[in-house]
Amino acid sequence: MKVETPQILWHQVINPTQKKEAGKNSPILSCSLLDCQDGTGVLATAGNTEVNLWRVNFIDNSVRTDDTKRNILVKPQIPGAAARSNSGAGSSGGDNDVHMSDAPSAPQLSEHTRIEHMITLTRGTNERNINAVKFSPDGYHLAAAGDGGTIVVWSAMLMMTSNTNARLQSWKQLQQETDLQMKIIFNQSDDVMDIAWSADSKRFTVCSLDHTLTVWENAQKNNEME
Repeated sequence: MKVETPQILWHQVINPTQKKEAGKNSPILSCSLLDCQDGTGVLATAGNTEVNLWRVNFIDNSVRTDDTKRNILVKPQIPGAAARSNSGAGSSGGDNDVHMSDAPSAPQLSEHTRIEHMITLTRGTNERNINAVKFSPDGYHLAAAGDGGTIVVWSAMLMMTSNTNARLQSWKQLQQETDLQMKIIFNQSDDVMDIAWSADSKRFTVCSLDHTLTVWENAQKNNEME
C-alpha cells in the first residue's frame, strides 16, 4: 500500500495570510451539495458562526482509468495550492479537518475533482454555532440553523425563473453575499440540530434539543418562507 502525508484544509481559514492554527479547532458540523447538473456543484459547509460556499468541479468519468474508477472518489484542489499530479480521495469528520490523501494511478489533472472557495455567508447568523445547513431539492433555497433557534434562508436571485439550469448556475456564479436574497426566521425552539426539506421544496422541518419538530411552509404567492 502506498501512503502519503494527507493534505489538510482548515475549514475557517480561507485567507492564505492567516495562520493555520487559527482554524485548527473550527468544527465542520454540516454540509450540503447542490448538483448543478453539468459536472459541477456548489458545496455548503457549516461550523461556528458562518457558512462557506465552495465551487466543485467533478471528475469526468470518461477520462478515468480503471485504477482511478476503483480507488478514487474525489481529488479536491486546495485553494491557492499548486495542482498535484496524483489523484486522491477527500473526507471530513469529527476531527474538524478536511483530509485529502493521495492514491496511485492518475497522471492527468483532468482526472482531479477540484474544489475552490467562493464566498462566506455571515449575515443573520449571529454569534452562535450553525449546526445544520441544507439546500432545497429544487435549488431555490439554502437554509441554515443552529444554537439559539434562528433560521436563515438564502435564496437565488433567479428563483422565480422556470429555467432550472439558469437558477442552478446562479449559485455557482455568486460573487458576494448580497447576490442572494435572505430571510431570517425566528424559531420558537432553541438550538436547532438538523433541517430536512420536503421532496417538493415547499416546506422544511427543523428539530430542536427540546424534543420539538417545527414545519415551515413555503408561500406559493412569492416563494418566500413563512
